[in-house]
Amino acid sequence: MLRNRGLGSAVHVADGPGRLTEALGVDRSLNGVDMVNSKILFVEKGTRPKRIGRSSRVGINVATNRQWRYFIVGSRFVSRGKPSGPPPRIHN
Repeated sequence: MLRNRGLGSAVHVADGPGRLTEALGVDRSLNGVDMVNSKILFVEKGTRPKRIGRSSRVGINVATNRQWRYFIVGSRFVSRGKPSGPPPRIHN
């Protein structure tokens, strides 16, 4: 992931959706891949973090009332941008 992003530190390797996809090597050639049945691109079940935050996305000016940004509260790997809409909500 560090090599894909050209970085030496893990802190900013995947702090945002664009950086995450770049770090994982996900590009437009994977558009339309079925993530349920694919062996190339898929989601695995993991452990649930204790506290999940939710806020509006960062740096947008449409749909700012929608809280479509999820993050682990207190993680140093979360992008630091300011949400565009209402204040973040924390879920335990």
